[in-house]
Amino acid sequence: MTKKILPCFLLVCSFISPNLSANTSYWSGYCPNNNPYHILVNKTHSLSPNYIPSNLVIPNVTFQSPGNIQKNYMEATAAKALEEMFVAAKAQGIRLVAISGYRNYNRQSVLYKNAIATYGVNQMSSAKPGHSEHQTGLAMDLNSIYQSFQYTKESKWLAQNAHLYGYIIRYPQNKTDITGYIYEPWHIRYVGSELATYCYTHNLTLEELTSCCTYYENVEMVIQTDPASENLSEITPYALLRLEGVTYIRARDLMSLLNGDITLDNQILTLTVPNYILSLTADTTYATLNEEEITLSYAPFIFNESYYVPLRAVLTLLEHQLSFIDESTLLIH
Repeated sequence: MTKKILPCFLLVCSFISPNLSANTSYWSGYCPNNNPYHILVNKTHSLSPNYIPSNLVIPNVTFQSPGNIQKNYMEATAAKALEEMFVAAKAQGIRLVAISGYRNYNRQSVLYKNAIATYGVNQMSSAKPGHSEHQTGLAMDLNSIYQSFQYTKESKWLAQNAHLYGYIIRYPQNKTDITGYIYEPWHIRYVGSELATYCYTHNLTLEELTSCCTYYENVEMVIQTDPASENLSEITPYALLRLEGVTYIRARDLMSLLNGDITLDNQILTLTVPNYILSLTADTTYATLNEEEITLSYAPFIFNESYYVPLRAVLTLLEHQLSFIDESTLLIH
């Protein structure tokens, strides 16, 4: 039995939802999952002037200006995640205040003209109408829109915890040349917890992502290490992942099959079997085998808090072979 699953933390934000309209065909149809929370809106990718999110709500959080006003609205899923974040922050002695969420095209046009009049045409704090994340309903400014906010405990808490609730600091420090905007520690953007965690752990902006919505095929297969075994029905199948013809296995499961040891230290995974010590790092093909640098054919990755490694490539390095007995059974020898 197989099914499709989506590890969003491997994200590529090259898509646009069918409900959104961009000015460039580069996005159209590129992301197979069309995840609306991964939409990229920036200086080169815009929304249509008449785009309005269909599911806007006012989150139950503390607002700087309470009431039924446009900037207090957010997209429903993002709003729920914001509520959860506010509750968690309060429990830790952190006071968050929502300042500005959804903003339509016309309102952004007014703000942009004001910014130009005040700071000049080269200002890097206000987006052109149609190019603002606020129009998606997925962004919220919190507490203060002044640079001094970065020195507060609230800003530091946000930077360290926002990803747990599906948010990223959209315009981080030292990334102005990439995002095109000044550091805005108050501006958070909802992308979902998987992608937010990926961006946080890899220190990436949406502009730096190169892949999105990659599908892995979940495959259950029996794996034998004894070719003489006959009671296959009594062997519990292993859950493998397959992508573009490459089969991946949990590192822990592979070491169990090979009677090896596994350790994880400072994000470096080490697999130890007789005569070999293989050290790997997620999302990179760089590795060491018996302390000598090597390059893997395919990079290992983390999915659902487990390390997955390319099965055949790792077995070859450890001087094992992999054979198919039938379509549901593998033999390691």
